[in-house]
Amino acid sequence: MQWNKCKSRYSRSSILTLVLPALILTGCQPDLVIDSITTDMLIPDTSDSLWVNDSIEVTIVVKNIGNANARSSELEIEFASGTLKLYTIRALPSGEEEPKVVYEIFENAGDYTIKAWADQPLDVSESNENNNDRTFQYYVGSQ
Repeated sequence: MQWNKCKSRYSRSSILTLVLPALILTGCQPDLVIDSITTDMLIPDTSDSLWVNDSIEVTIVVKNIGNANARSSELEIEFASGTLKLYTIRALPSGEEEPKVVYEIFENAGDYTIKAWADQPLDVSESNENNNDRTFQYYVGSQ
């Protein structure tokens, strides 16, 4: 049998002159993060490593770094074009990850950013709701 990392402790909170006992659970929630954003042909922060009309494969990895299993959720990606798309992420046990592969083609030269959010609608109750996003920036050169 595996030891459960979820622990409980009792604490007291006072509201005005009232003292209310409360059971506080700590460490018993999933925590979904964007573990990485990578491409098949691009080195970040290098000039002209991608050209107009090139197609790139982008892999976005969602990971559960919490101490509890996460139910299925949504990954939202904002592409450089401004297009938003949702992708379903399967239920992730603690410590597991799921990659999503997407493709993008660039019609103009310039600086671009892809942004990804794990659990974007915030449907999964997490230990940290403030670490769900990550951005990836790159430059597309003209030939």
